Amino acid sequence: MFDSVNVQLKWQEEAGSIRIDENDYHLIQLHWHAPSEHTINGKRFAMEMHMVHKTPDLKKIAVIGFLYKYGHPDPLLDELEPYIKEIGNRTHEEKWVGIVDPRKIKLGSRKYYRYMGSLTTPPCTEGVVWTIVKKVGIRKFY
Repeated sequence: MFDSVNVQLKWQEEAGSIRIDENDYHLIQLHWHAPSEHTINGKRFAMEMHMVHKTPDLKKIAVIGFLYKYGHPDPLLDELEPYIKEIGNRTHEEKWVGIVDPRKIKLGSRKYYRYMGSLTTPPCTEGVVWTIVKKVGIRKFY
């Protein structure tokens, strides 16, 4: 299982985009927090994934949040697990994982919560469009 240290995946090229309020945001990275940072009705979950998007001019940020509970395997995390285990608890270490298809991310619902907030890590940039997927995913933890 992950601890509170982030695990991050960055794309070097176009990995997809979303459109929110007439703005196009491009996926630049995703990372996980364990346990989740967000709660629903006061309940904290085992893990949370943040898909970080920026506008082409890099002035606006949108984050899609996805909550996980214990259960079945997740295709993307299963693919990345050997790399995560290899790095272990070492900090600031990077590992090349090759080509990762962001379409393996299974969000499972079109229902969501949306609010304006800030990034959860320094520099805690404000004006971030947060979208938290309502359906909680299931992830098998080893």
